[in-house]
Amino acid sequence: MMVYAAIFSALYAVFISWFAWPVGNRLGLLDYPDPYGGRKRHAIVTPLVGGLAAVPVFLVAMAVVAYGMEGSQAVTQHAVSSMALLATCLFLLGILDDRFELTPQIRLLVTVGAIGIAATTTRDLSLDFIFSRGSSSRFSSVRLRFW
Repeated sequence: MMVYAAIFSALYAVFISWFAWPVGNRLGLLDYPDPYGGRKRHAIVTPLVGGLAAVPVFLVAMAVVAYGMEGSQAVTQHAVSSMALLATCLFLLGILDDRFELTPQIRLLVTVGAIGIAATTTRDLSLDFIFSRGSSSRFSSVRLRFW
């Protein structure tokens, strides 16, 4: 099953990347260069569809982890489902931001809220893996547990 998920993910990412311009144009998700030397320094109009390529691939990977590896004690299906829901919420936030140019305060509020909900509703969510990169790490004793 993992091989099929990897093949699907790769083909989907190539397909979306290939058709990024027509999809972005059709949905009205285009980023225009800033003529005054601001933050947007690209030379031509660019479609804003990177999330369309990345998020579905991530969701397929999460589904494979949650349901394709029965008996694995590494993560629980509930934790993976929470992470997939969080990714979907942030993906939708990105689309809304690209379309309506949300303020940074709204984006921050929604992001912190979504992460807070995921962290507090996922009993088995832990960030131990970030800090356990070898025994010589000065962070190896840090243990972050939510719940």
